[in-house]
Amino acid sequence: MVSSTFRDLKEHREAVIRAILGQGLHPVAMEHDSALPDVTVVESSLRKVQDAAAYVGIVGRSYGQIPEIDSNPMACR
Repeated sequence: MVSSTFRDLKEHREAVIRAILGQGLHPVAMEHDSALPDVTVVESSLRKVQDAAAYVGIVGRSYGQIPEIDSNPMACR
């Protein structure tokens, strides 16, 4: 599972995804699937992390989206 903000780290994400593919592995990233209307953004992300064998977090300067829902601990800030 490759996770980061998208617009500001697009080149970084592409490099990580190329490296994963270069090892014969399958990257799991938001841009590789369609929208999941039956779950929230947080639930969708957590499901991807749970289903993945490894997690790669690319940390930059921006927060991205912080949904205001009870199940998101970041929304309580």
